[in-house]
Amino acid sequence: MKPQLDSNQKAITKKIRALVPDATAIIFHGSRVRGLPSPTSDYDVMVFTPMRVELEECERIKEQLVQAFPDFKVDAVFGAERFLHATLAFEPYYRFWLENGVSAFGSLPRVKPYPRLYRDALDSRLDIIRAEIDVVDVFNRSWYQKGRGYLRILKQLILIENALRGDYRNESLWASVAETVGHPAFEILRNPPERHRIRQSMVKRLRRIAIQKISSLRKENLHSKWTTSRYPRGLERNGKSKR
Repeated sequence: MKPQLDSNQKAITKKIRALVPDATAIIFHGSRVRGLPSPTSDYDVMVFTPMRVELEECERIKEQLVQAFPDFKVDAVFGAERFLHATLAFEPYYRFWLENGVSAFGSLPRVKPYPRLYRDALDSRLDIIRAEIDVVDVFNRSWYQKGRGYLRILKQLILIENALRGDYRNESLWASVAETVGHPAFEILRNPPERHRIRQSMVKRLRRIAIQKISSLRKENLHSKWTTSRYPRGLERNGKSKR
């Protein structure tokens, strides 16, 4: 059954259409559409346009959305449909958005069958996520803030894990996140009023799981049937043959 848009999503759609009159499609995705929304969940939305939207214009539109909707956060991404096609082999995230998205205006782009993901691109993404763990360690002072950071990181890792198995369902993603994080940590971290219940041991456990999962994903990336090498065997990235 197709999820129904709520009143906030309808209002967001109306505002975006006014701000981006040449938009060809407005697609909502994420936990507000299919998943486990929390009281603090963003409204995630993709806005497709015929041509690329310049960074300055994106920032201007986002600021207008902040002013129009001060009671909740709208996380908007802008791009041309051709950009989506060009990046599907690099980013697994877009596949989840397309599989679970609901169109508020226009229609979902037709992109299947998906290309196999590039192994080096996923390795680079894992490097970035590993660096994010260090950022959480240094810049988040409270255990609750650290826990929220590790929860966000684990969601990214489980998304990659599911993509390596060809599973792009949001329901499966959130079920895996909840199982990995465990109860009651999962509910506490998604509900700020419950922050007083967080424990140092819960947060340290999430960090250990994230580190372990990065290591296991690097190995799985090498053998998954859903990934491929971007470069012909025997060639370096600069196109020169290996000696």
